[in-house]
Amino acid sequence: MKKLLYLLLLLPLGFMVSCSSEDDLPDVDIAVSFDNVVSAENTLYVVQGDTLKVKGVAVRGNDNKNAIITNVSYMWDGLLVTWNPIAPFGVNIMMDFPKPGRHVLSIYMDIAQEDKSLAYGILEYKVTVVGDSTELPAGTKPGPYTSISYMGTKQK
Repeated sequence: MKKLLYLLLLLPLGFMVSCSSEDDLPDVDIAVSFDNVVSAENTLYVVQGDTLKVKGVAVRGNDNKNAIITNVSYMWDGLLVTWNPIAPFGVNIMMDFPKPGRHVLSIYMDIAQEDKSLAYGILEYKVTVVGDSTELPAGTKPGPYTSISYMGTKQK
């Protein structure tokens, strides 16, 4: 009898469980500002010995809803390089040790938007490290570049 009473007390809790929906995910544009890079053919090029600079990571909420990013982590070829919990979340990554060739820079972040569920965002960039500036794509030199990525459930 006692067990039945406990089960009856737990019954209302079963109705309070909510299901997640894709509509609850943030709908944002994320801008990553780089410096000292060349962007060509969906790849960032950086010269070995230089510094790949991420000037900042910013978010803009769509549908007139405010959004923020917190706690940005940077991974190089799957290994944690550094993290920055303070806006604008910029870092300098020295290119002394990566060998020339193809690499992947991943940026992980927590995203919060008004009236939406918390989410985790991941951006990945193909990076080619070249031995010297003569190996950069023809007619280019390192400078600033801003990448804008859409994260959300709606088609843009």
